[in-house]
Amino acid sequence: MNTMKNEQEILDSVRENPDMMAILTIIRNLGLKDSWLAAGSVRNFIWNLLSDKSPFDSETDVDVIFFDPDVSYEETLAIESKLKEDFPQYQWELKNQVYMHLHSPHTAPYTSSRDAMSKYPERCTAVGLRLNEDSTLELFAPYGLEDILKFQVSPTPHFLENEDRMKLYQERLSKKNWKEKPKDDYQIENTLKALFWEYQGKPKLLSFNMNIPTVRNNVDICLFSASPNDFSDILSYPEKSLLYGELKGGIDPAGADEHWKTGNTALERIRYAFANINIPIQTIFIGAAIEMKMAQEIFNQLQSNVLTNAANLTKDEQLVELCDWIITDEK
Repeated sequence: MNTMKNEQEILDSVRENPDMMAILTIIRNLGLKDSWLAAGSVRNFIWNLLSDKSPFDSETDVDVIFFDPDVSYEETLAIESKLKEDFPQYQWELKNQVYMHLHSPHTAPYTSSRDAMSKYPERCTAVGLRLNEDSTLELFAPYGLEDILKFQVSPTPHFLENEDRMKLYQERLSKKNWKEKPKDDYQIENTLKALFWEYQGKPKLLSFNMNIPTVRNNVDICLFSASPNDFSDILSYPEKSLLYGELKGGIDPAGADEHWKTGNTALERIRYAFANINIPIQTIFIGAAIEMKMAQEIFNQLQSNVLTNAANLTKDEQLVELCDWIITDEK
């Protein structure tokens, strides 16, 4: 999964995307007052980036908004129709925010496009993007980017303060099939069976503490080239195995050497079992207490490609690098 963290990285990705730049240029050339590419068009672009999918989805509505009291509803429809005629490759939706408060219960007329976006139902949808006359990109996110970057769906303050608006919010959640992140997910590992993602079109399925028939033993970390539908019988296909690893979480330095010996023996057993059936396998080791001698042995194995990767459980930067490698490794 992509580790994009800030506004500038998002803007850089937008500028590198031909479709997004084409759309933003078309919007700017319309000359409509206070015009933006907004809502789901921007949110979904960012979510696709974070999910390592193709950032621009041609099936997604291109939500264009503007604010101009002098442009009637009929004129707005005519402009939208012309957009669809001139640029049929995009799914245009054009809305003059002068009138859009009527779709939000008990809402006063908006005063600008920014005011309208700040009163959208979801915080992650309250986002806009535009290309200025000087070719700079401008991102408007009145509630910041945290909800978008964390795939969180929560109501804006405007919707929270009114019961009727919250009913509309709940209807939208149901219609869009969004699921909010559980508030108490600290024990999610007790029910989670596996994690699934795709990288460059290749499926990856990560699970933990599985009894691997080929090894005839439990393995802490298990990565397969498979989809969720394959999970129930994945162990019947050893050729789908990509990586196995040992995790030793004990932090007492006195037991570090024993943890490494146990983990190393398990990893040797894994490599031997898969070598016997001519299937290449990667192995990793994650440990919390790593002493100098132990670290040297791990380093030597990494240098000789016996061990594929390793990390110290107490070093955040090492864990991040290892996770990023697991996610993006092309095997």
